[in-house]
This record gives sequence, C-alpha cells and structure tokens, in this order.
Amino acid sequence: MNDSLRNEGIAFTLPGCDYGSRRIALGEGRAMQQVNPYVLYQLAVALKPIADLKGGVTYRDAQMPMLIGKIWLRYFLGRTFAPLPITAPVAQQLLQNIEDLFPGQTVPPGQEDQPIPTLFSVQNSLREFETLLNNELQRADIYAISQKGIYSTPDLIEKAIIHFPQDVRRNLSAQIVSDINAAGRCLAFDLPTASGFHIMRATEGVIIKYYTYFVKKKPKGRNWGTYVRELKDTDADQKVVAVIDQIRELHRNPTVHPEVVLSEDAATGLFAIAHSAIVAMENDLAKDKARQPGAPPASQAGTSSNAPST
Repeated sequence: MNDSLRNEGIAFTLPGCDYGSRRIALGEGRAMQQVNPYVLYQLAVALKPIADLKGGVTYRDAQMPMLIGKIWLRYFLGRTFAPLPITAPVAQQLLQNIEDLFPGQTVPPGQEDQPIPTLFSVQNSLREFETLLNNELQRADIYAISQKGIYSTPDLIEKAIIHFPQDVRRNLSAQIVSDINAAGRCLAFDLPTASGFHIMRATEGVIIKYYTYFVKKKPKGRNWGTYVRELKDTDADQKVVAVIDQIRELHRNPTVHPEVVLSEDAATGLFAIAHSAIVAMENDLAKDKARQPGAPPASQAGTSSNAPST
C-alpha cells in the first residue's frame, strides 16, 4: 500500500512499489518497458500546490507542498517511465531549487512563521518543467495497443502459450512454444503477417510430430499435402487430419508466398484455428498412446515436460 500525507484536506499519495514501469521479457535477451501513465497524474497532483503558493507564504505553510514535491520529483527522476532527455535536467534543477529552500524535511527552528523570501526560482523552473514535459511527451515513443479478438493483450505480449491447456503445453518443444509466443506478440503489435508465419511454423512443428508418430517415419520434405495424404492411411483421427487439410488449403499455402499480406482479422482467425489444430493433434496423440500396451494410467500420462507449463 502507498502511504499518504494530508494537508488542508488534500491527500497526497506517496510513490510505492506499484508505481512506475516494469520490464517485460520478450525472450532471446530482449525486453520492453510497460509504462504507468498514472505516475504523471500523481506527479501533477504533487506539484500543483507549489505552483499555487503565493508571495509572502510562510515556511510552515509551504513545508508540506515542498516536501511532497521533492519526494515525487526524486521518484520521477529515479524511475522515469519513458526516456525524457530534455525534461529530466529541468526536473533536476526544479528539485535543486526546492532543496535550496527546504534542505531537509523540517523547517529550522525559529523560521516556521517567517515568509519565504522568494518563490521565483522554484515556480519559474516548475513552469519550464511543465512546458518541456508537454512538448517531449508528444514525441515520446509511447503507444497504445488495441485488443485483438478475445485475447488478453498482456498475455499475447508476454506468454501467448498460456492460451493452450496445460496438458498440451507440457508436450510442446521449446521451439514450438517460442513460435507460439512470437505469434502472440506479433499479433498484439499489429504485425499480422509475421504472426501468421510464426503460428503456422508452430503448427507444422506439431504436425511433424503427429506424422512421425502415426506414419512411423519422419517426413522427407515439408509438404502438407504429403502429410495429409499419408496420415489418411493411418490410425490417426481422420477428423484431426481433415482440420490439417483445411488449414493447408485455406491458410498454409497462401502464407508461404511472400506477396501475401494478412489482415489483422485474418491473423486473429488463423491463431484461433491453429490453436484448435494443435490441441486436437496433441489430444489425439495422448489418446492413442494411452491405448498402447503398458501405457501408464491417464492420470500419469504426459507428465514429461519438454517446455514450461506456464
């Protein structure tokens, strides 16, 4: 919980651990920074009382606004939610000007009721800070991401794999998990064609495993038509094979051509269809393995993990 200070009926919230920004791992050593714009609102709430101070105000009456302002400026400078190279030096100067008037947290004895000689340096640097912050934020690399279908935006960005059942996730290879997560990120960041590429590569990875299990050999090439044709002569669930064939006909073949560009709706739909196909193949594999002589009970099947379950 954040602490609060109250001055003349106005509550000032102090920064806590739930403010600021956080880094989101994207894999392969890459990360992005999620920002919390509410920090700027709280900073404004903290600094406005300083702007409202009038000439002749006593140290006692100015103490609380100045103290709150110092706390929030230090926090802003220490955990800036976005790169602000132009504004930051002015914020530092504003903090220093406040420190010159109030070097500590209390007013020296005997000065409480004395008027502050001048507020010009503080209020002038505050006005400059507001002007530069306004200008720099308009050009800052801060973007909003629209939701894609029913999918949670944070989940698409951080861990699209959690949209798959845990029993399925634990049987997917690290490469397939990586492609699913990449497909989710690309979908979230409005890169639908790239999303389609990754989700189809993930799907093909599962198809190869499915093919190898039922056909009893590894495929010689990467041809979905061959996969389907040979799977039709096996014990594989033919409804699942039909799903693979449908994806091949409607989605896979078009996405392998460089001139094809997917729309957002097409990529969102493809992600959902691929999800269904991957789950269906993994479930069929699990069912067939459970029917084999010496197979472990269903409660123990699939407990080996090739990929993280979360």
